[in-house]
Amino acid sequence: MSRKNPFLAAALSIVFPGGGQLYNQQKKKTLVWYVIFFLLPIVFVLCRCLHSFWGLVLLFFLYVWLYLYNVGDAVYSAVRKQKTESRTINKTLLFALVIFIVADVYIIVSNSTKNTIGLRAMRIITNSMAPTLQAGDSFILDLNYYKKNDIQRGDLIAFLRASYRGPLCKRVIGLPGDRIEGRSDEIVINDAVFPEPYAHYFGRNAELDDFNRKHQAYEFGPITVPGGKLFVMGDNRDNSYDSRDPDFGFVPIDSVWAKPLYIYLSSNRSRIGKTLK
Repeated sequence: MSRKNPFLAAALSIVFPGGGQLYNQQKKKTLVWYVIFFLLPIVFVLCRCLHSFWGLVLLFFLYVWLYLYNVGDAVYSAVRKQKTESRTINKTLLFALVIFIVADVYIIVSNSTKNTIGLRAMRIITNSMAPTLQAGDSFILDLNYYKKNDIQRGDLIAFLRASYRGPLCKRVIGLPGDRIEGRSDEIVINDAVFPEPYAHYFGRNAELDDFNRKHQAYEFGPITVPGGKLFVMGDNRDNSYDSRDPDFGFVPIDSVWAKPLYIYLSSNRSRIGKTLK
C-alpha cells in the first residue's frame, strides 16, 4: 500500500487541470477534467453567453468552482491508501489527452482563432468617447457583428487605422452620401437635426489634442460623406480628434473592426458591467 503526496497532487492540479489525478494514476479522471476545462469556454462561446457581462461572470465563477473542486478531488485521492500497481497506459486515453492539449495550445497562440471565437478585449486610454467610454475602461468587442449587420448612424464602432498601433473607438454619425453640418451643439444630417442622447459637452481643454487648438468644434460643414466612407465623432464633443478634423478625415467602411459590447473592468468600479450603446 502507498500514499501519494497531497501537496504535490494539489500543486499539479493548480498548474494543470487534471494534473493531480494523473499523479494519482487516475488516467480516466485526468482526461475528464481536462475535457471539462477545455470545452466549457467553447460551450459558452457557441451559446453566445460571453456576449453579455453576466455570461462572463458566470463562466468565471464556474471556472473558480471547478478549479477548487479539481484540486480538492486530487488531494482527497492522494491521502487515501492505494494499491501500488504497475499499470500500462491506456493508449486511447493518452492519445485523446494529447489531442486536447495540442488543440488547447493552438487556440491560445493562434491569431486565426480570434475570428472563430469572435470576441476580443480592449482597454481605452483617452476620454474622447466620455462618458460612454472613459480612460481606464476595459471592454469586450464583438468581431463578427458587422459581418452580419449593417452599420447604422449612432453605432459605436472600433476600427483600424494605419497610423495607430491599435483600434480606435468612435461614434458613427454619417453614412455614405449623407450631408452633415455642425450648428452649435446640434448635428444636422440631410437638413434634419440628428438626435444624439450620447453626445456631451464637458468644456474644452486645448492641451488634450491638436483638434481643439486648430479647429472650431461646433460649427463645421456642410460635408458630404463619400462612398465607402463613414463620418465619425467622439461622444466627448469638446475634446475628440475625429472626422471634423481634415487630418483625421473619413473612416473607410472596410476598416471597421468590431462592435463594443460591455465594460468588464474599469478603474471606476461603478462602470463595471455597463452595456455599451
